[in-house]
Amino acid sequence: MDKNNPQQGRSIRNRGFTLIEMMVTVAILAILIAAVTPSFRGLLRDNQAATQANALVTSLMLARSEAIKRNAPVVMCRSDDGASCAGSDWAEGWILWADTDGDATVDSGEIVQVQEDLAGNFTLTATGSSFTYRPDGSVSGDADSFELLPPDGNADYGRCVAVDVTGRPNVTKGACPSP
Repeated sequence: MDKNNPQQGRSIRNRGFTLIEMMVTVAILAILIAAVTPSFRGLLRDNQAATQANALVTSLMLARSEAIKRNAPVVMCRSDDGASCAGSDWAEGWILWADTDGDATVDSGEIVQVQEDLAGNFTLTATGSSFTYRPDGSVSGDADSFELLPPDGNADYGRCVAVDVTGRPNVTKGACPSP
């Protein structure tokens, strides 16, 4: 027996996992992933809806501030080409334009912002095809609301962006209440 080697005479066990230990670990991991995946999808859809609603609110607040700053009406309208109010669906995009010459038509140089179509196939509906802010920041006509829903139409993950007569948008989770 060698005095310099204390391991001599003892059995040496390899360190690591056995196949059974590895299989049990993988099975537990698969169960945990299966339990978390549905809630993660819901979280992802909810986050996408919040992002889309924030883009809409940002445009509304920009339109309001530009109307006040320019002392001219600012119109937000559906637009699928980014140059005119010719869109058929709010989800395809919109433009903001300042009607500085008062002719109620979009002219070159009047466009303030172009919003591309919404990502993720969300639907965005509103009662009207355009929305006008007055130079004092209020909205002309009745207040309006925008309903944003995910592709599956599940209102639990939707957003309602309501604009009051003072022009301030308010976001609530879920579908817009029926009038």
